[in-house]
Amino acid sequence: MKEIVILGIDPGTAQTGYGIIRCSLNSRKPFRYKSPPNTKNTKKEALRLKQLRMRKSIEHCLASSCISLLEFGSLKTSPDQDSPARLNSIFEQVSLLIAKHRPVYLAVESLFFNTNAVSASAVGQAIGVVKLSAARNNLKVFEYPPLKIKMKLIGEGRAEKKQVQQQVKTILKTAVVPRPNHAADALAVALCHWLETSAVC
Repeated sequence: MKEIVILGIDPGTAQTGYGIIRCSLNSRKPFRYKSPPNTKNTKKEALRLKQLRMRKSIEHCLASSCISLLEFGSLKTSPDQDSPARLNSIFEQVSLLIAKHRPVYLAVESLFFNTNAVSASAVGQAIGVVKLSAARNNLKVFEYPPLKIKMKLIGEGRAEKKQVQQQVKTILKTAVVPRPNHAADALAVALCHWLETSAVC
């Protein structure tokens, strides 16, 4: 089966997390699951059954996939640098990662708007230079909000971040949760992209 490399990015100006995975399918059997009936006929039960179906879909996709961890870490910038210099540093470091691993796709965690305007502006600028680096290297870019990432990895949009990081550890078979947290988040968005676009999910 054809292998693809995905670069996941958790953007920030002080630290930008990255995670790189290689994925392929070991089975093309489509997902089939018949949900049990909603015997209680309530919205709560309907939600529970929907989440159950989502978890079964995740399990099927992971069982049909071969996923290996290539590299993860954090791209750091100096607090002594001004904003343009920090953004240039992020651009150059991301470009080096792309040159080294030749990913097919770049998946980035999009802005979470429940933050202050200053933080949102800084993250938005970091996303911009990451996209520029991808464009210069002819990479397709996909953005995923935190809710989508949680849904794809856990099957529950309100899952705790620790649950997502633990799922990353389980899927990638690492001894401990990847650190720093930005790196684990970047791996989560890379895995999200695979689960979102894989033909069997």
